Amino acid sequence: FDSEISRYTPIVKHEFEKTRNERGWIYDILIDMYMLSRDTFYEEAATSLVQSYAKAYDPAIGMIYKKNKTTNALGSYRTDNVLEAGCALLQAGTLTNTSDWIEKGKSIVNFLYAHAYIPQYHTFPGQIGNVLQSSGQLNPEQPFYTGLSNQNYKVDGSIVRMGNISQIIISLLDTYQVTHEQDYLNKATNLLDALSLPRNEIKMWDVTNGGYFYDLKFSGSSPSQPGTATVDTTRKEAGRQAIMLQAYHLADKLTNNRYQDMENRMRNTALNHIYSANIHGVSY
Repeated sequence: FDSEISRYTPIVKHEFEKTRNERGWIYDILIDMYMLSRDTFYEEAATSLVQSYAKAYDPAIGMIYKKNKTTNALGSYRTDNVLEAGCALLQAGTLTNTSDWIEKGKSIVNFLYAHAYIPQYHTFPGQIGNVLQSSGQLNPEQPFYTGLSNQNYKVDGSIVRMGNISQIIISLLDTYQVTHEQDYLNKATNLLDALSLPRNEIKMWDVTNGGYFYDLKFSGSSPSQPGTATVDTTRKEAGRQAIMLQAYHLADKLTNNRYQDMENRMRNTALNHIYSANIHGVSY
């Protein structure tokens, strides 16, 4: 595949040079590419991402969030993107001994667990709104975000999607590998345990056919008052749920194969249900 690597390398480098992107999981991908290739371009691109996260951080609130004067004046954030950005700051800060990045990363992760995490369900909703009060001070009771995205489609922040959660788990596991702080491994396994048999607490795993359902929706108004959780059992996202195979495999390496059964189940799902031989690929 050397010719394909040669063909795609300049494309990827063109797209990601001095990159800025709110999706924190891109840091994990770029660092993996650097570790495989030892091409310093990917390390520099990852550093560029982290620099943008440090700049976006609001020290008065201790968090990264977005505001729009007309539709989102009080601020909102996607839990997965921002938690992964916090993990990226922690990893890069540890590797480069940059205390400012470490402090900001810790603040972001702690903020999310204080304001967005739903402990009785061991998960994160998709998006949070009203970060600020009308006075400009931190809002202690932040609701699920509802409204329009920048692309003008409706957002329901009470929905939990498997693809998002899987990427959060990988970022936490990567952060543990770099920092060696047990708290990040504990946070990752807490999320994994609720998605694993025999507990399957939030019922996302399909016990009949295997694999994960696409999402669940909370009936309540906020992480502190989530209401009941209803899983959408009519759909599965093929491609992104396969990230759970990566998450379980990485977690097994760090926990003495605690999730070996789930790793095996996800491998079977990936090979026999997600991958489609007749199209040599995966449907959305």
